[in-house]
Amino acid sequence: MAIPPEANLSPAATDVIKRFMCEAENRLGSKGFEEIQKHPFFEGIDWDHMKKTRAPFAPKLTHDGDVTRFDKFDEEEPFIPVDEKKAKKVRKDNNFPGFTYNKDIEEQKSNFVKALNESIQIDSASTSGESPHQPRTGATGAARGGAYQEDEKLTPVVP
Repeated sequence: MAIPPEANLSPAATDVIKRFMCEAENRLGSKGFEEIQKHPFFEGIDWDHMKKTRAPFAPKLTHDGDVTRFDKFDEEEPFIPVDEKKAKKVRKDNNFPGFTYNKDIEEQKSNFVKALNESIQIDSASTSGESPHQPRTGATGAARGGAYQEDEKLTPVVP
C-alpha cells in the first residue's frame, strides 16, 4: 500500500496505517493490545482514563444512521472470477486491500458455537433429568447451564 506524499502524514501515522492494513499475522496488535499502546502514533494517550476523556471533535449527527461525514465511493462488484476451473476469486474493490474476512472460517466458527450450545443443553438436560429434545420453560441461555456467544474467543455467556 502506498500513501501519497500529499497526504502530509507523519511517519508514525503512515506506519500505523500500514501496520493495521496488512496480513493478519503481521498486523499491529497481533502480539497483544500493548503492542498498539506502545506504537509512537499513540504517544501521549492516557489509556487508563480514556473513557473519561472528552473527544477533541464530536461531529453533529442528524440521526443514528447519519453517514454524511464518510467519503462516497463508486459502487463496484467486490470480486471477479479469474479462472472458472479453480473458482478462485480476485479482489476488484481496491477500497479495502488485505481484508481478511473468510466466509468458510466464519461458517465453521458459527457451526462450532451451535454445537457447543447444543452440547451444553444436552449435558444440562441429562443432569437435570429432562429430555434434551423437549423445550424447556422458565430459564433460557446461560441460566440453563451456560451458552456461548459467537465471537473470536467463543466467550461463555455468564448469567
